[in-house]
Amino acid sequence: MRCINCGTENPEGVRFCGGCGQALAVAAPPPMVPAAQYQTAPPPQPPPHSNKRKLVAVAVIAVVVIAALAAAIVLSSSGGASSGGSSARDCLEKLETYANNREFDKVVDCSVIHFMSEQDKQDAAEVMEDAPDTRITVSSIRTVPRSEIDPVDIAEIEAAIDDVEAEIDKTVSDWVVLEYDETDRDRSTGDIVETFTDLQYVFGEIGSRWYLIGG
Repeated sequence: MRCINCGTENPEGVRFCGGCGQALAVAAPPPMVPAAQYQTAPPPQPPPHSNKRKLVAVAVIAVVVIAALAAAIVLSSSGGASSGGSSARDCLEKLETYANNREFDKVVDCSVIHFMSEQDKQDAAEVMEDAPDTRITVSSIRTVPRSEIDPVDIAEIEAAIDDVEAEIDKTVSDWVVLEYDETDRDRSTGDIVETFTDLQYVFGEIGSRWYLIGG
């Protein structure tokens, strides 16, 4: 540190000049900073509970929507097994009852022939009238998921439905395939005449009812 009185260089930290004894100027200490200025900012507060509840509600709604969409996709891929399958089953059971009662006009009304000309209906009923007098039992009914049906068969079914729609001038809004077993017994003796396993028939929804379309 240089003395301003005599110009002598003095070591740092001494208070008096070694040349002339003059008191040396000492640098003033840095100003004190109030302790309050060193306080850190308060930690961030969590969002209000109302926002948290809104986020939870949105998450729940999203899960419900996703579950509903997944259920819709499963039902679509199974070919309407939940509602259409049971309705088609009702139609099949009615056909069994009418055939056993030999009410062939009602059998016709449960099939797509119902929408054809009166002559077509009469011809179909006469063909059934000439069939052997047996009593049928339908069992092991199940809806065949479309995932189990060969794509070639699906294409053939849909082409056949297009032909049916053109002929009857009606729309088949949905269709299912039912698989079942059938046992025919002679009415007089009870002997088994024929047994069929794994029969597959197509049932279609026309309007609000289901009808037999074909096998």
